[in-house]
Amino acid sequence: MAKSYALLQRESESGTQSQGAFTAGVQDIAHSETNRYAKHIRLAEEQVGLAFFAFILIGANDGALGVLIPSMRLHYGVDKATIGLLFLFQTIGYLIAAFNSGLLVEKLGNRRFLLLGVASFLLGIGALSLMPSYIIVLIMMLPLGFGIAIIDAGLNTYIASMPRNAALLNYLHAFYGTGALLGPVIASAILVMRWGWNSVYLVWIGMSLVLLVGFKLAFKAQIISPPEGITRPKNNVLVATLRVPVVWIAALFMLIYVGAEVSVGSWSYSFLTEGGHAPILLAGWMVSGYWIGLTLGRLTLARVALHIGSERLIQGCLVGVVVGVLLVWLVPTYATSAVGLGLVGFSFGPIYPTTIALISNRVSNRILPSAIGFLASLGSVGAAILPWLAGMLAEHIGLWSLMPFVMLFTVAMAGLWQALQAHPHIPQMSSTPTSKTPDQIFIPGKRKTAVRTILLVLLVTTGLLYQVIASVVDASRNLPPGRLVDVGGYRLHINCTGTSSPGSLTVILDAGNGGYSLDWSLVQPGVATFTRVCSYDRAGYGLSDDGPRPRTSGRIVSELHTLLRNLV
Repeated sequence: MAKSYALLQRESESGTQSQGAFTAGVQDIAHSETNRYAKHIRLAEEQVGLAFFAFILIGANDGALGVLIPSMRLHYGVDKATIGLLFLFQTIGYLIAAFNSGLLVEKLGNRRFLLLGVASFLLGIGALSLMPSYIIVLIMMLPLGFGIAIIDAGLNTYIASMPRNAALLNYLHAFYGTGALLGPVIASAILVMRWGWNSVYLVWIGMSLVLLVGFKLAFKAQIISPPEGITRPKNNVLVATLRVPVVWIAALFMLIYVGAEVSVGSWSYSFLTEGGHAPILLAGWMVSGYWIGLTLGRLTLARVALHIGSERLIQGCLVGVVVGVLLVWLVPTYATSAVGLGLVGFSFGPIYPTTIALISNRVSNRILPSAIGFLASLGSVGAAILPWLAGMLAEHIGLWSLMPFVMLFTVAMAGLWQALQAHPHIPQMSSTPTSKTPDQIFIPGKRKTAVRTILLVLLVTTGLLYQVIASVVDASRNLPPGRLVDVGGYRLHINCTGTSSPGSLTVILDAGNGGYSLDWSLVQPGVATFTRVCSYDRAGYGLSDDGPRPRTSGRIVSELHTLLRNLV
């Protein structure tokens, strides 16, 4: 009996130990699973953060180019039509990449696809930073546009594959708008400091290197992959994309939208100044309000899409565009025009990213990159065609036609949007390794962080813009000695003092070794006591504008001759 009791006691102790080991094993597995999920969330947060940073970069590059155009035209000595080829070559590179984005993603995977985009972008801006011949600049605009298109399509596709993608895509494009506001300010500040237009591209190079390393480290896994046990079809992904009717409807919608957005941004200044006789400075601020409204619309209406859905959001935005256009057109006062333009921009803001979100639910994962690339391509075509058409109407009918023009195409967008709703949703396979989704990346606290980041960048942009404006105002109040004389599209500074008597000569003081006219400040007053004396700054030095390259002796002598001839 005692033996049986001892045996039972040993068996009980053994069972207790086994149960404890089992419990510890379950806890280890749960802890490992929690760590794996936390690591996945951190990685996804890094990827989204890099996406936002990338869109700031390409937005800044696009926004700065317009500011750099005059300096580039002066540097290469070309006319406006020739410098306009920069946009054409960049668009060609963009279209080449956009049409082939789906095929490249299939061949390379999302990580190498994005690395290719950043490398191509780096090649383009790296060449521009060296200020090569104009032919080389045009050629290098091809990889620049190619890289922008890959970054654009790749990151749009990645964000579109996430839950609640409408809100995230609106945040993504809000960062593009922030970059587009920041780019001109950075470029203007660099030009004011006379660092040369190519210095802007040195800033972009630094940002691109950060992005290249970030993509290399953060995007370690394929983002888009076929479901397990299913092989990809053998047909060309672009051909498969173009066979889907909803892609064509969305692409036509995007063509009209981007064209209308760019038309308002491009022609509203002329509409206000020439048609409405608004003061130049006031009209400039009104147009800035339009672009700021575009960014704020993407920022603030992103949360609205989560509550009312993408379909109803866009319907409301199109109504907002019509109301804004009517205010500008039918109530032509400065206050209502400013409010109307701001409302048009605010309502336009969410349309592009929300359409990308919608198309991600209407096509399969395989053709999504190609579909987004095709939509972006048609959008670029619209950005070229509709503003040109608006200009033709303004030339033959009058600038008053701009607002009816925009309203007509807004009605067309409403019809296409209704056609998109007739196509059913296609359920997508999750690209995340766990049952939970990266939707938790933007829990309320972190969503607030994104909003605060955008507002902070807007605040910094406003501060920089104020500094640039203040510098210009200070420069106008504290005029330099002498005059700025045009010598053929750019101006040289010359300061003449003293008087010349009959038969006497005028002394010209030329500072050598990169010096300025101020180097003669102790000499010139003494010479001015007995004859006329002039000191001047060579092109690119002192108070003179930059001049064409290369800076040869013959060119410098010719500029001085023209300066003295035009001085009389």
